[in-house]
Amino acid sequence: MNRLLGQLGAYIRQRREDAGIPRGAVIRHTRFSLTKMFKIEAGTLRPSVDDVRLIAEAIGMDPAATAHVLGLAHQLQTASDRARQKPALAQPDPDALRDLGMLATLLREHSGTVGITICEAARRTRFSRTKTSAILNGRRRPSVDDVRLLAKAIGMDPAASDHVLSLARQLQTASGLTRQAPAPPPLAERDPDAQRDLDELAALLRGHHKAAGISRAEAARRAGFSSWRMSAILNGKQQASVDDVFCLARVLGMDRATTGRALTLARQLKAAQSRRTSEERKGRRPPQRDIDKLAALLRAHHRTAGISIAEAARRAGFSHFKASVILRGKQRPSVDDVRLLAEAIGMNPAATTQAIEGAQRLQARNAASAEKSPASIDQTRCAQPTAATAPTAATAFRPNSDRSRPCDDVSDRTLRSGPRLLSRY
Repeated sequence: MNRLLGQLGAYIRQRREDAGIPRGAVIRHTRFSLTKMFKIEAGTLRPSVDDVRLIAEAIGMDPAATAHVLGLAHQLQTASDRARQKPALAQPDPDALRDLGMLATLLREHSGTVGITICEAARRTRFSRTKTSAILNGRRRPSVDDVRLLAKAIGMDPAASDHVLSLARQLQTASGLTRQAPAPPPLAERDPDAQRDLDELAALLRGHHKAAGISRAEAARRAGFSSWRMSAILNGKQQASVDDVFCLARVLGMDRATTGRALTLARQLKAAQSRRTSEERKGRRPPQRDIDKLAALLRAHHRTAGISIAEAARRAGFSHFKASVILRGKQRPSVDDVRLLAEAIGMNPAATTQAIEGAQRLQARNAASAEKSPASIDQTRCAQPTAATAPTAATAFRPNSDRSRPCDDVSDRTLRSGPRLLSRY
């Protein structure tokens, strides 16, 4: 589509220049803006069929040239309509619906037999109550991992667990989701230390919330949270930031020692999350050295061709920015991008084959890293603060950002005055 767009814009500009008609005359005839006309000729804006017809009349194209540009415009419109077309909704499979109902019935009956409520099952599996209720009532198709956790939570025997897991696998196969990338393992498997810190922080906040004698809705209102977020933090289902813990400590009237411990746990959780994110991105990022080699090869032939980046982008049907970042090694190009760019700058067949093979290796490595499970996380704990690095009384209770909240209007003098004044907030 980009290539057709570039061809259409270049053809219109060439015919206008051959006819000796300035761009302003075409604009006056078609009543286009200068920006729109410039983008059409540059190949960065897809004109409609009527727009192309008006431009052909303004330039005075002969019937053959008019038919050519109208054909290109029709092809562009067909490609755009095909890209916007929504896929037809799949009809429900009767066998899959039957398996889903049987799976939900088995789980519901077993949980009722052992006397486990939906709330207790949700707490054990760390699911939300809505998700657990939808699975047990057959309104949601659970994954195999969800069924395995739920069967363990309600204490199913091995034979019953194997039966419900086989039903879950049948549902997964029927829904066509077997080729999806595997879901990341739970936090307890990726980083057990972070999970322990999260549980300890949630238990600490829950204990002081009960001692404060206020409802969760009132505590959420004072801290500027939603009720759902407050519940998720107290139940250990959502990681609280340092600012969140700081506000909750003041709302719940926590003493200095407990607040310092809660803030330390929040900082350890933040550091662990940053470390996991860095490791996962490092596993997905293609090697920059291979991208630099491919970019250097393209740059060398681009200099030999003696054309500008704008001209190379116009020939390849790219934008100027895209061609620039590919030639500078700031973006991983696809195989089609490399092929079009090689044709635009006139690379010889041997160099073209070498560049395409390099792009194919990058694409294969990127696809392989996307299918991998997240990289193993370093289990090293955050270093405990020493006497030299431990926060002082004036900085231990200070949030990390200036984000405004209902509880952020306490002055530093009040923060240094001790737990007696903190309990008032």
